[in-house]
Amino acid sequence: MSEKAPTVAVLGLGALGLVSMKNMLEEGFNVTGFDRNSYVGGLWHYNEENENISVLPSTVTNGSKHRGSFTDFPFPDDTPDFPTSSHMAKYLTSYAEHFQLMPHVRLGTTIHRAWWDELKRKWEIEFSPVGNEDQKTVQEFDKIIHALGPDQVPNIPQVAGIEKFAGDVSHSVTFKSADAYFGKRVLVVGFGNTSADVTGLLAGVAEQVYVSHRHGAIVLPRWVDGKPVDHVRTYRKGWILGMMSRYTPGIWKKVMDSVIVGLRNRLYDLKPEWQLDPAPSFSQQRPIISDNLIDNLASGRVISLPSIRHVRDGKAIEMTDGTVIEVDSIIWCTGYTVDYSLLGKSDPTIYDQKDACEMANGRKMPRLYQNVISLQHPESLAFMGNLSFMNPAFLMFDLASMALAQLWKGTSRLPSKAEMNRQVDEQFKWIANLSNNSRVTPGLTKGVDWLEWVDEAAGLGMGANLGYGWQGWGFWLTDRELCNMVMDGLLLPFHYRLFNAGKRKPWVGARENIVKMNRELRAKNWYP
Repeated sequence: MSEKAPTVAVLGLGALGLVSMKNMLEEGFNVTGFDRNSYVGGLWHYNEENENISVLPSTVTNGSKHRGSFTDFPFPDDTPDFPTSSHMAKYLTSYAEHFQLMPHVRLGTTIHRAWWDELKRKWEIEFSPVGNEDQKTVQEFDKIIHALGPDQVPNIPQVAGIEKFAGDVSHSVTFKSADAYFGKRVLVVGFGNTSADVTGLLAGVAEQVYVSHRHGAIVLPRWVDGKPVDHVRTYRKGWILGMMSRYTPGIWKKVMDSVIVGLRNRLYDLKPEWQLDPAPSFSQQRPIISDNLIDNLASGRVISLPSIRHVRDGKAIEMTDGTVIEVDSIIWCTGYTVDYSLLGKSDPTIYDQKDACEMANGRKMPRLYQNVISLQHPESLAFMGNLSFMNPAFLMFDLASMALAQLWKGTSRLPSKAEMNRQVDEQFKWIANLSNNSRVTPGLTKGVDWLEWVDEAAGLGMGANLGYGWQGWGFWLTDRELCNMVMDGLLLPFHYRLFNAGKRKPWVGARENIVKMNRELRAKNWYP
């Protein structure tokens, strides 16, 4: 990189922003990270203030520590298999300190707006200290990474007659403790991981808990047959399933749904009144991971109901099946919408209606190349957070920011604008088709295609060294034990830092940690 390194502003210092900072700094960019909080770690840092989105002290990750770390920073050995929110907050703080990110951050800062100055060929960012909005400063940057994530603005459903409700109404963003609901009748609206967590906490203190939902769900526990539920993925299995999804998508979908629904039905004696079926396809919607939702439904502590038809009066609510309940509180566990408005005309959800793709749940999708890169400013504007497939989030955004660093550095090349638009058009058509039939996780993309793109753009060396070409055979012949672990052991984040393909930096500790973790898991009899 040239003597004067390009300046990069990273907006948001949760997990997405921190890993973006680290991967940009590693490639020689001059990076500044901004966050309104007084700490790094974003929503993984518990915050008692109602308007702040954060985990709860009781929150436990849905994925295991073995698969959930960044690619070159394992969790400490004494971390439980499923880390708690406090473990995650410490992990992210340690990550920032280990990679010396803290000298490059500006905490307690509100970003007001950012815009592209065509004459200067620079981004202008206006910001101020939190609580001192009159002290605004404008600073120039060459590039921006928007890493505020998808969870920004609470999504509040429109319900007929809600203004007549005599109880209290809130969104899960303000839910910090179940204590305030002691002895109350509570209706939780929504059916995802947040809803499962909230109903689980309420079940022990509320008089009665209801959960209202429009769709079924696949519910799985964290532990299946004595090992973490996400310990089913190996590189070889992933490659085979990826090829099936590409060339025989219908068969792949049937196989995946049959396996996952079969697992759910083996684990639980489901009742029709819980309304878990029909469940959305596993290929389109992540399962609910909960260790107590089914038990709470079985005991009656939580009662499953369909959607709200309208609020009658006082505290009476009528559901779409005619059931009428009286509740003291309503909690919306209905997710969030993303807000890119601080970017003005560069907001990726602003485009011609002819190019639009409205998802079945009404969420407008941003037009981003590979769900990451701005089509208006591909050389200088990117977004972290609008990406989802069946891979751990920390890994996906580690890989995405590795690829972005190589593209902006020039060691990898962006395609033409026409090609980028074509890729987004195809993505939108695919999503529109899926959402006509079932719910779709926002940011969903074709995992096999995206991983091939990131392999080339970031220079991971995965396809070359784990395929059947001369490099793949060479790896098997020269390091057979490691090759077998990488192919048929648990798919670990460290795999993606193992090979040196001349672009992103490999991690010197990758081999050691792959071997160590495989031996530890075998000692627990989790793997042959």
